[in-house]
Amino acid sequence: MNASLLAHVTPLVLGAVLSLGLVAVAWSQRSGPRVRWFLAFSTGLAVWSLAYAAELTAPGLGGKILASKIQYLGISSVPVAWFLFAAAYAGVTVPAWGVGAAFAIPAATLALAWTNELHGLIWAGTVLEPGPGFSILSLSYGPWFWVHVGYSYLVLVASAALLARVTVARPPLFRRQALLLLGGCITPWLGNALYLTGLSPNSLDLTVFGFGASAALGGWAVLRWRLLSVGPVARDTLVEGMREGVVVVDPDGTVVDVNRAASEILERDERRIVGQAAPDVLGRFLPGGLDENRRQVHSVEDGRGRTWECRLDPLRDRRRRFRGWTLVLYDVTRQATEAAALERARKVAEDTAEAQRAFMTNMNHELRTPLNGVL
Repeated sequence: MNASLLAHVTPLVLGAVLSLGLVAVAWSQRSGPRVRWFLAFSTGLAVWSLAYAAELTAPGLGGKILASKIQYLGISSVPVAWFLFAAAYAGVTVPAWGVGAAFAIPAATLALAWTNELHGLIWAGTVLEPGPGFSILSLSYGPWFWVHVGYSYLVLVASAALLARVTVARPPLFRRQALLLLGGCITPWLGNALYLTGLSPNSLDLTVFGFGASAALGGWAVLRWRLLSVGPVARDTLVEGMREGVVVVDPDGTVVDVNRAASEILERDERRIVGQAAPDVLGRFLPGGLDENRRQVHSVEDGRGRTWECRLDPLRDRRRRFRGWTLVLYDVTRQATEAAALERARKVAEDTAEAQRAFMTNMNHELRTPLNGVL
């Protein structure tokens, strides 16, 4: 393998290795839809990258066309997997029929790519052209290819819109995650635009390199900002407007969301709460620790004259699988004050009754003593 070919193939192989590494990281958390679609994206990208590397290294036209067809396993699925990941990340539920509809055009594209010799709807022509030390597969495209390109751009725009919404509506940790993912939407556009306009060097398809950059940004979000374990929890105006403090903790014991009331109760900015270990930021509000097998209810005084009832409940999904905890903080200061007043009144009543009994006993003794002398 000459130096020029090695220079072109190495980034593709490294991108595939990175994608497979993300698959390995995400596999243990694959139960949620957000992680499952991230797995699909990373797997498709790995296949695409390795198949494109095989296309560049294949010596003949037949081998390059076969490698190009294999690429369509990733080319057709990666944009939609990215969109479905973005939707799950943003808290948007896509029903099963919606998922099926989203994959309709990619499925047709894949089928047409593998049967292109019969109709030419994907590639109208295929020829080998000399490149910098290796041959390059030059393609002229059929009408369905442009349908696929338009659809891929559409789902990437939808993905960017969903992620942009997260940057506006979510706590700071999630905004940082979403900004990285937004960058992951832009790089494939740039790579594909350079390729389709003929501006890419040596006629290389830079789209896969753009998605490789998406994987790199996603990897950074996974490792630095805990993308797969700390994601935005769907919340609406009701939750944010609640007077009670609400804290959501993931199975690893990391705070993943708080509402405004909880931030005020804890006297910390939300940026200093989300992403931190629950015992470190909740302190006295978590005296019993985290136990996934039981509900905990206890009262705590915050040192400012207020009393809080803390209810810690394990979170489970429809299949009863453990997903974390919710901690709700209720202000019970008035009830505690009234209970304390009742307790004081009860104590006074008991003391009074005891004093009366002592007085009557003493009077009885005093009255009986003179009578005993007379008798």
